[in-house]
Amino acid sequence: MNRTKFVTHSNILICLSAALGLSILGLLVLLDPFSSTALLSVGPLLFSFFATLFLSLVTVEKSESSLEVRSTIFRKRVFYVNLQDVESIELIDGSYAAWGGIGYRILPRGKALLLGGDKAVQFKTSDGSEIIVKAPKIADLFF
Repeated sequence: MNRTKFVTHSNILICLSAALGLSILGLLVLLDPFSSTALLSVGPLLFSFFATLFLSLVTVEKSESSLEVRSTIFRKRVFYVNLQDVESIELIDGSYAAWGGIGYRILPRGKALLLGGDKAVQFKTSDGSEIIVKAPKIADLFF
């Protein structure tokens, strides 16, 4: 079986979350350097940064009959679909889910596929049938 492995990195999302977190922390420290709010905000900001970093490292394995997407850190399979007769891949609700959930961008053979939040991916097969795969919630990736 011929397997192709794709690895995607959401560097822009990581940089944006780090910049936003550091700017909020810097603003809190400038307003009141010894505030308990500034000190207590460090933990959640670091957690959100590392969660974004870990969830953005995604491995996509594609063979002739299947596509498997999983997180490289947590080793959890996100979804699996049989691609034996798939002709096209289309995204339902094409907006990028930056706030509703982490979005993954996978480019198998030049076709963009985004996952995250409440998004779904529609696979159209050669016989006219459709397979719809719902994207996982972030909590589903941890449990």
